[in-house]
Amino acid sequence: MELATLLLQVVLVFAVAFIYANLGLGGGLLFVPILLSTGVTDSAVAVPISLSLMIAIASSSVFIHYRRSLVVFRLCRSLYVVEHV
Repeated sequence: MELATLLLQVVLVFAVAFIYANLGLGGGLLFVPILLSTGVTDSAVAVPISLSLMIAIASSSVFIHYRRSLVVFRLCRSLYVVEHV
């Protein structure tokens, strides 16, 4: 893969992640098409990369919201238990 293509992928992924994370969506909807249109030829490779990016974005978002005291883990735990009963 060329350096220009890799740089384009990084810029597009960061732009989508920044915009979609602020909207609360994450950006997973656009990661796979970005990867497929910029050089990743197999969707069996693009989908796990997209999932990894989504996990990284979600983790950093929770960390930032936790530092601002906007996350109530007790509520999250109770919602998780209710959902999985």
